[in-house]
Amino acid sequence: MHCFPIINQAPQALIKPFDADSPFKEFNPSSLGPLLSIPKLKDFIAMTIHYGDEADMELLKYAHILLEQPTDLLTTSLHVVENSGQSIH
Repeated sequence: MHCFPIINQAPQALIKPFDADSPFKEFNPSSLGPLLSIPKLKDFIAMTIHYGDEADMELLKYAHILLEQPTDLLTTSLHVVENSGQSIH
């Protein structure tokens, strides 16, 4: 999960220092990396679909909950313009 500020109607992965249009004086979102990451999740999903059992499916459901909680928190705390990308639904 990544979070980027919106400046001039576009998400900014890199903020120029002292940009007049930016509310940030020095900020580089790309240097922060993801807010939340589950390594190899895509591989685990593929493995679960082909070979997984009930326990693997429960782990995927738990991963979904882990990702939804901070997303919901950010949505209620910040003005979220877009929520997109891969999903575990």
